[in-house]
Amino acid sequence: MPSDSPPDWVTHRLRLLGRRIRVQREALGISQDELGERTGLGGRRIDQVEQGATTRLLTT
Repeated sequence: MPSDSPPDWVTHRLRLLGRRIRVQREALGISQDELGERTGLGGRRIDQVEQGATTRLLTT
């Protein structure tokens, strides 16, 4: 039975990407909500991205 979760290397890369986004966002002094508005993703999605908890970015 195939797993719906991504391979470990993908999860690791998403976490690394999320950390880099958070560091840059904080360096700019903007909130997750503000970044969400600027990108059209919303603050909650930014939180998920920064936590490495979403693979949706890979398909959009």
